[in-house]
Amino acid sequence: MTMPSNIAPSNTVKYTGRGVTSQKDVSVTIAKAAPGHGIVFRIPDRHNSSVSVDIPANTSYVLNTLRNVTLGVGSNRLCIVEHFLAAAALQGLENLLVEVDGMEFPLGDGSAKFWLDLFDDAGWQSPLPAPELVLKETITCKRGDRILMAVPDDDFSLHYMMDWDHPLLGKKWQTWSTKSNVREIG
Repeated sequence: MTMPSNIAPSNTVKYTGRGVTSQKDVSVTIAKAAPGHGIVFRIPDRHNSSVSVDIPANTSYVLNTLRNVTLGVGSNRLCIVEHFLAAAALQGLENLLVEVDGMEFPLGDGSAKFWLDLFDDAGWQSPLPAPELVLKETITCKRGDRILMAVPDDDFSLHYMMDWDHPLLGKKWQTWSTKSNVREIG
């Protein structure tokens, strides 16, 4: 499944970094695409590396979210895309062709901030769209010891508390609002 790229060739960013699971260098080339293209990942076909497979960044292509987000088409997979996608969303980038020469994204420093810095270095910024949703009442979702709440307010904000039983992670509290710098959430 290969989609037309409609790429503006002067708008590319390249990065090579270590894959966390494969421990191999993975190269990524990110190109701005025409409006309506969406974010599409292009990877080598698992059975024939001379052929490319396109995987749209769309929930229909999500195969796994246990430890990371894995997207796929057929037997082809691309994992560890979540930090990149978070950075693209925070930067307002909706139309990208992302060529990856492996089956996983390089982790960078393990945060979305890494990708935000890469986008900034390339001068890629888009204004965030105005919110389209007005929340009229509190919504709570709970699964096991995890809780997600949406509370009505005059301004959009996020508050996140993570409590991992891990010496390097531990407890972390993060707050972000539309008045905050995007870097603070990366």
